[in-house]
Amino acid sequence: MMKKILIKLQKYMTFIYLFFAVSVFVYSLGFITKLHGLYLYYNRYKDILNYYREVLQPFNNEIFDRAIIFILLSLALLILEINKKAMGILGLVLSIVTTVYSYIYSFKYIKLLKDLKDQYLLFDLTKSKKYTSSTITFDIGHSLYFTFAIVSILLSIIVIINFLVKIKNRGAKENE
Repeated sequence: MMKKILIKLQKYMTFIYLFFAVSVFVYSLGFITKLHGLYLYYNRYKDILNYYREVLQPFNNEIFDRAIIFILLSLALLILEINKKAMGILGLVLSIVTTVYSYIYSFKYIKLLKDLKDQYLLFDLTKSKKYTSSTITFDIGHSLYFTFAIVSILLSIIVIINFLVKIKNRGAKENE
């Protein structure tokens, strides 16, 4: 009974992980869109233009590339049928590598988004009436990556527990 509950929990967490991997991808597609007004309405201000071109665009490119990797890793987990059964050693290792990778980069981006927001807030963005200053893009990213990190940790824990239960049950059958 407990084994079925754990596998069901692993299944749900796998799909939640995939959902957040896709959400991070969608976020990376829209990240620069909201901030594009900086480029359009402030391109004559060198400091703002440099911030847009040399800070925001490279960050956007990085989170886009990383989001693709997150999706590919989650698809690899689905190929190994993590959503259907307790993992063997290969699945366990891939699950841990995937979730640790996601966790590390999520917290890297949480810090970077805070730094980007702090830099953004230093600019005087009242010079143009066509651009409305907003930090919502940074705030959404912060919340999204924080939640993705938590989901990654939970998925790792559940996969490890299911693996240990599988080993314990295998040992109990051999001792009978």
